[in-house]
Amino acid sequence: MPRAGKPKVVDVVGRSANREIFLPRRKLAPLEAGDLVAILDAGAYGMAQSSNYNTRLRPPEVLVEGAKARLIRRRETMADLLAPEIFAAGD
Repeated sequence: MPRAGKPKVVDVVGRSANREIFLPRRKLAPLEAGDLVAILDAGAYGMAQSSNYNTRLRPPEVLVEGAKARLIRRRETMADLLAPEIFAAGD
């Protein structure tokens, strides 16, 4: 549900140093840290070309069909990210 307050024109950007711009100059209701924003078409930023660059956990994926939405890939955890790593004590 949108927050009360006057909408502002903002850029919706990615969180890496590359400053990907998903939505330039969009009028949005006020947002706070932790709020969710749905981007319906992420292009190259979808799961097909995702990575853990800069130790970023991949977000969940939700499939939207008409009025129905369902989780099709859960949010990654730090344990998922570190699972393939091999840590050798004393090396």
